[in-house]
This record gives sequence, C-alpha cells and structure tokens, in this order.
Amino acid sequence: KNEAELAGIIAHEIAHYRSRAERVPPEDPETGLCLRFAAHEPRFDAAKQWEHDADQDAIVLLSKAGYDPAAMLRYFSVLRHAAPDLSRAFSAEDILIERLQLEATDHPMKDPIVDTPEFQAVRERLK
Repeated sequence: KNEAELAGIIAHEIAHYRSRAERVPPEDPETGLCLRFAAHEPRFDAAKQWEHDADQDAIVLLSKAGYDPAAMLRYFSVLRHAAPDLSRAFSAEDILIERLQLEATDHPMKDPIVDTPEFQAVRERLK
C-alpha cells in the first residue's frame, strides 16, 4: 500500500540474502524447492529464528534508509492474517510481538518515510 511496506519487504529479503551462507534451509529431495518457500511447514529447526533475524536486520536497514520499520511488521501481520495457508515459520503473534517491541523502544527516527507522492504515482500507473 505504501513505500515503507515495499522497502520493508525488500529489506527483509536483503537480510535473508546476506545471511544465506550461514543458514541455508534444506531443499525438498523430490522437488528441489527450498522448504522455506514451500506451501507446507518448514522442515528445519531454526525457521523462526531465521525469520526473526531477517526482521531485525531489516529494521536496521530501514532505519538507516529513513523508512518506518513498523510498516514492514504491519504488512507481514496483515499478510499472515490474510493468508493462513502460508508456511508457519512465523505466526501473526510473533510479528505482533516484534511490532510491540519496536514501538516500545525509544526509536530515534522523528519523521520516518512512509510514503511519497512519486511512489503513489508509479503505483497508480501500474494498476
């Protein structure tokens, strides 16, 4: 819906990319698909920690770029609620807890970017 949400998704995936050498999830032996993105439960023990770490790293990236990191967590919370069949590496409750923890901190950003007219203009053209 807004620029900060898109920036959050990208930052989250960048965080996964940066840590991929340390925590590569297993592949399904039959399909070769990464189990993290499969339509069933992830079959590796550290899935929740992997997602949590990606969120924490993304929050740092977003803060440095001037974006509101809470927008990413709100988006993931809405996505989890709207698509309960997604893999369960992270639940809506986990995301809510992270959001509440972020909001409880003394966040240094005074006016984080949530949206810009340029982003909305491009979004309208792409509809």
